[in-house]
Amino acid sequence: MKNPSVTHPSPTILKTTAAKSTSDFWDKMEFNRYGIMVIAILLQSCLGAIAVMYTLHSESPQDFALFLTVVAVGVTANALCIAQAPIKMLTWASGASVAISILTILIKLL
Repeated sequence: MKNPSVTHPSPTILKTTAAKSTSDFWDKMEFNRYGIMVIAILLQSCLGAIAVMYTLHSESPQDFALFLTVVAVGVTANALCIAQAPIKMLTWASGASVAISILTILIKLL
């Protein structure tokens, strides 16, 4: 027998709550845009420079393709920061740049 005093939220309420929390997250990110941009540019540029240094130490064609990938993603992310692109785009591009740079460093170290 069901307890009448216990109510369960409907799926619509759960979706609305999730959308609101996601919206709140991006609103906070937008409020902190300039701090995020400084950290993103600094982090991705430093990691990208280290990754490029490792790829330039060898002369194989695969490493040149890896070099071009790291540079292209890093330059794109920096350009989005400077152009003040939407914060979602900036976050994804910076995250991709950091991830590719770290992956490149790990590949070249192993």
